[in-house]
Amino acid sequence: MLNRPTFYEEFKRRIAEAERYARPFSLLVLDKDHFKKLNDNLGHSSGDQVIMSLGKLIRRKIESTDFVPDYRVTVSIGAAGFRRNDTVKSLFERADSALYHAKGNGRNQVSREGPISSLR
Repeated sequence: MLNRPTFYEEFKRRIAEAERYARPFSLLVLDKDHFKKLNDNLGHSSGDQVIMSLGKLIRRKIESTDFVPDYRVTVSIGAAGFRRNDTVKSLFERADSALYHAKGNGRNQVSREGPISSLR
């Protein structure tokens, strides 16, 4: 997984490419549901293991049915599509807002921003 500075540099590069080549892309912001509770009950090393497992799972692009943890892991996801003139901050804020919508609606789901306008 990328550290924060590397993530933002990559994110800025993706936005520049989307602007230049009119390539659509979306940002997904993922949050492990009830993560604080997991850390409090099982310890930070268990929490770290969950984060690493989720990162590996996402990187391998495998189906969730192929991932069988020792305990049930659910996530909430917020999705936002790139819009012309977006910045790292504006796109992230829309995806983050969608994430909080997913969490507010009961967690363990994906929520997206409102209608996504065309790049053109």
